[in-house]
Amino acid sequence: MKRQSHLMEKLQPVKKSNRTPQRRCVGCGNSFDQNELIRVRKAQDGSVVVATGRDEAGRSAYICKNVACLEAARKKRGFDRSFRCAVSQKIYDKIMEELLSK
Repeated sequence: MKRQSHLMEKLQPVKKSNRTPQRRCVGCGNSFDQNELIRVRKAQDGSVVVATGRDEAGRSAYICKNVACLEAARKKRGFDRSFRCAVSQKIYDKIMEELLSK
């Protein structure tokens, strides 16, 4: 019984971390805080859209808020690899609009 009570003493409640999740840019490959990047997601119906929130379901890829990273992602086909499908030029144009609006 002594051994069991010893194990119970070691159990502690899980502390909530104040760190923000890290995500990798598909253009430059550097890691940043999730809130510093633009999220692009592939919905379950197969459409690829620029996500407005973090709580929308789907496979996600992230890009820096930098035009050079977007061009690098287009050249290296970063979104195509992340989503395992071809990403249309319209998506790149929407991301460019998002970059220029901020």
